[in-house]
Amino acid sequence: MGAVYRSRFTPYALALILVVGALLRVVGLGEQPPGLYHDEAYYGLDALRVLAGERPVFFEANNGREPLFIYLVAASIGVLGRTPVAIRLVAALVGTLILLATFWLGRALFSERVGLLAAAVTALTVWTVNLSRVGFRAVTMPLVLALCLWQAAEAVRTGRTRHWVAAGALYGLLFYTYLAARFTPVALAALAVVLWLGQRGQAGWDRDIGRSARGVALAALVAFVVAAPLLVYLAAHLDETVGRSGQVSILNPAINHGDPWGLLARQAIRTLGMFNWRADFIPRHNVPLRPVFDPALGLAFLIGLIVAARRWRQPAYALVLVWTGVMLLPTILAEDAPHFLRAAGSLPVALLLPALGLEAVWTWLASRGRAGVGRLAVATVLVLALVSTIHDYFLVHTRSDAAYYEFETGATQAALEINRFLGAGWQGGWTEPHTERPEGYRAYLAERLWDNWANIRFLTTPSGVRTLTPDRRLSGDHVLLVLWPFEDNHAALAQLPTPSLIEARGGASEQGDLEPAPRQLYYTVRSTPELPPARLSANFGPTELVDAEWHQVGHTVQVRLVWRSMGPLPPNLSAFVHAVGPNGLLAQADGPPGGLYPGAGWRPGDVIAEERHLDLPPNTSLTEIRIGLYDVASQNRLRLPDGSDAVIIQGP
Repeated sequence: MGAVYRSRFTPYALALILVVGALLRVVGLGEQPPGLYHDEAYYGLDALRVLAGERPVFFEANNGREPLFIYLVAASIGVLGRTPVAIRLVAALVGTLILLATFWLGRALFSERVGLLAAAVTALTVWTVNLSRVGFRAVTMPLVLALCLWQAAEAVRTGRTRHWVAAGALYGLLFYTYLAARFTPVALAALAVVLWLGQRGQAGWDRDIGRSARGVALAALVAFVVAAPLLVYLAAHLDETVGRSGQVSILNPAINHGDPWGLLARQAIRTLGMFNWRADFIPRHNVPLRPVFDPALGLAFLIGLIVAARRWRQPAYALVLVWTGVMLLPTILAEDAPHFLRAAGSLPVALLLPALGLEAVWTWLASRGRAGVGRLAVATVLVLALVSTIHDYFLVHTRSDAAYYEFETGATQAALEINRFLGAGWQGGWTEPHTERPEGYRAYLAERLWDNWANIRFLTTPSGVRTLTPDRRLSGDHVLLVLWPFEDNHAALAQLPTPSLIEARGGASEQGDLEPAPRQLYYTVRSTPELPPARLSANFGPTELVDAEWHQVGHTVQVRLVWRSMGPLPPNLSAFVHAVGPNGLLAQADGPPGGLYPGAGWRPGDVIAEERHLDLPPNTSLTEIRIGLYDVASQNRLRLPDGSDAVIIQGP
C-alpha cells in the first residue's frame, strides 16, 4: 500500500485542485447544461415525497432508483426550493468531494503524489465534470466507492477495527447509490482470485491472509447490516427492481437480434476504446463520442496501464486493474456501450491509471536528473486537460442544439413561462422566491404536456397550475393557456374572459432521440382585461388595426400588430407585413391575423396582439412598414375607407 510520507506542499496543491474542480462543477450550474432532463425531474419529484414525510428505501418510479441521491436532493430542495440547481447542486458538491476521496484513495494505495495526480485528473476530466453538473444518482457511487476502498486500504495497512467497520459500512451504503453497485461482489471475487494467484507462495502470505480474514468478516457483517433494508426490499420486488436491467441487457433478443456473442464482442471493443478512441454518444452523458481522455492524458493512461499490468502481483495494482475491468461490465452487457452512467462504477479507480502514468514519467525523468522537466511535463498535461475540457464542454457542448434538446430545455422553458406569469415559483435563478400568487391569475396547461413532461410537474408552482381536462372551466381575470399545437384547442380558447387583450406566442421546440427534426412543443395564449388604447383606426371590414409599431435589431425587424375584433374572421383571410426600402420590397411576413390565435374563434370586443419578425438582406436601408389584409384564394387586397390597401408606418 501507499507510503505515509507527507509533503509540506501537499495541502496547497490539494487546495488548488479542489478549487479548480469546484469551479468546473459549480460555475454556470443553472445554465450549463440547459434545461432539466426528465430523469433529473423525477429525482426532484421523489424528493418532494420525502419532504412530505415518506421514507422509501427504494423509489419505484421511472424504472426504479436507489435512494441516497434522492434523500440528498430532498435536503437541497428544502433549502433552495423547486429549482434545477437544487437537484444539480447535490451532484456538484458530491462531485467535488470525489476529488478529495480520490486523493485519499490514491495516497493510501500508492503515494501522496499519485493521490494528488489522481485528484487532478478526476477534477479535469469531462466525464466527471459532466457527471457532477447533471442531477443523476450515478454521481454518488464514485464518492462512496472511493471512501470505501480508502478505508479498506487503511484497514489492511493498520489492521485497526475502526477502518474495517468504516469500510463495511461504506460498502453497505454503496448499494444505495446506483444500479452498477450490484456488480461489486463480482469485482471483489475477481480481486480475491487475482490476489491469491499473485501472492501464493510468497513468504508470509498465508499469515497476512489470516490476519485480514477477521477484519474482512467484520466488514462483511457491517455491510450486510447496512444494506439489509434495501436487499430485503429488492428480494421482495424482483420484477420491479430488475426490470430495467432486462430491458437494456444484450441478452434481450430485441437488442441482440439473434447475435448475442457478436454483440458482446462489439460492446467490449467499444467500451475498451472509450478511454482513447471514442466514448458515449449521448449528449446528456458526454460531449458526443469524445473519448474519456484528451491525447496527452490518453497517453498517460496507456503508460499507467502498462505499469499496472507489469506489477499486477502487488495488491494495489491488482485492485486498479481488476476493479476497472469488472466495473465496465455494466456497460458492456447493456445496449449503447460505452455508456458513462453504467460505467460509473469504474470511477474513480480507472482514473488512477493516468495518474500512475504521469507519476512514472515524472519519476523516470527525475532518475535521470531532470526532475524539473518532469514537473513541467506533468503540469503541461494537466493544463492541456483543463483547456480541452473548458473548450469542449463549456464553450461548445453545453451551448449546442444537441444539449438543448437532450436536456428537454423546451419543457423547462414552458415551466418558466408559467411561473413568471403567475409571479410565483422558480423564476430562473438558483432559488425559488417565496412570493404569493397574484389574485386572479390562472395558468392552464394541456393535459398531454403535464402527463409527458416530469420537469414541468416539478418546476411549476403547484398552487397556480391546472390541467386542461375536458370538463375544466376556466376562471380568473388574467389567464395563461399553455397548449399543445397538434390538437384542437378551440374549446379552451372560447372560455377566455371577454373582452380581453389576447396574445398568442409560439413556445420552445423539442426533439426526441428518434425524431429527425425539431417541432414546436407548445404555444401560449395570454388573456388580460387591460385593453390598450387605440393609436390607429384602420378598418378593413372584418377587423380593425388599432396599433402597429416596429423596431429593428440588427438585420431583424420586429413588428407588433394589435387588432380589434368585430367577430369571427372569414376563412382564407391573411395579413401581410412588408418591409420596404428606397428600391422596393425588402422582406415580408404573411399569415393569418392574430398569428397562432385562430380567427374563426375571434369574439366581438376582444383585442388581439401579435408579433412578426422580418429578416432584412444585408446592407439595405428600411424606410417603412406596410400592413394590410388579402383573400388567399383571390389574392385581392381588402380596402380601407379611404380606398388604400395598406397601413404605412414610417418609423418605430
